[in-house]
Amino acid sequence: MFAMSESPLSIKVLEHTLTNIKFEIVGIDLSIANALRRVMISEVPTMAIDLVTINANTSVLHDEYLVHRLGLIPISSMHSDSFVYSRDCLCEGFCDKCSVKLVLQVRGDRGRSTDVTTRDLRVIESAQGYEESKSEAVIPATLYDNYGNPEPPIIITKLGENQELDLSTVVRKGIGKEHAKWNPVATVALKAYPRIRMNTAKMATLAMEQKQQIVDSCPAKVYRLRPESGQVDIEDLGACIQCMECVKKVNSFNKGERMIVVGVESDRFVFTIESSGSLAPDEIMRRAISELRKKIQHLKLAVNEQEPIEINR
Repeated sequence: MFAMSESPLSIKVLEHTLTNIKFEIVGIDLSIANALRRVMISEVPTMAIDLVTINANTSVLHDEYLVHRLGLIPISSMHSDSFVYSRDCLCEGFCDKCSVKLVLQVRGDRGRSTDVTTRDLRVIESAQGYEESKSEAVIPATLYDNYGNPEPPIIITKLGENQELDLSTVVRKGIGKEHAKWNPVATVALKAYPRIRMNTAKMATLAMEQKQQIVDSCPAKVYRLRPESGQVDIEDLGACIQCMECVKKVNSFNKGERMIVVGVESDRFVFTIESSGSLAPDEIMRRAISELRKKIQHLKLAVNEQEPIEINR
């Protein structure tokens, strides 16, 4: 059953880079937290290469291998809301309302190998004509390292002397539930916030050596022993991984159980989002919340439209 949290809803950002975000959310049920995680993975729309037409390929890679690599290239999707799904579009094939066309034409240089990268993919204008603000933004995404520096473009293949690669692609809107190439995240981790309760009266009966053994037993370095007072403190609660090593160590002293009780908070969770590059991690979070709200509204409308059912008792 869904249980309402007694804590007020709040969100605190713990870490934030161009590709990752870690935040703590308080005041929601586990079912809502997991629904948000699943929506981030499979329901947030992005753009990805969906169709590939190869006009010439004399590289060492087969056509099928190239197409697979092209499909997994992250495409900048900040303007994905400006496009409709191809299944909902009235066009035959593709048009400027549902897609963007990218082309790649590279020939190998004489005497050396040539890298074919995502920089070689460029937007072309269709017969209908694209809106520049939309189409120019739908290009291979720029990836960044942990320090915020741009990464080199993704290498698609290498060409030898006089080898040629000539192809055109159609970029369409989709969601990760349809295919992994539309997945906006590399991973989304959900962790219930840990809770540790210590019986200070029982802890005081332990020798200093035993207390140090409890501190050393924790692989996540959650505890710290104060030599001057002989007290064991919780130094980094958020680092706890619920491995129960501290509980096992305490139980080995035969001083009675429940000296340390390790559990989790029922309404406090930590999310870690790693973007694939198509959307910023904070934008993924915002769009996932929006998509989840749409689903809840759709469910409410569907329930209200149902006629009441008489139950014979």
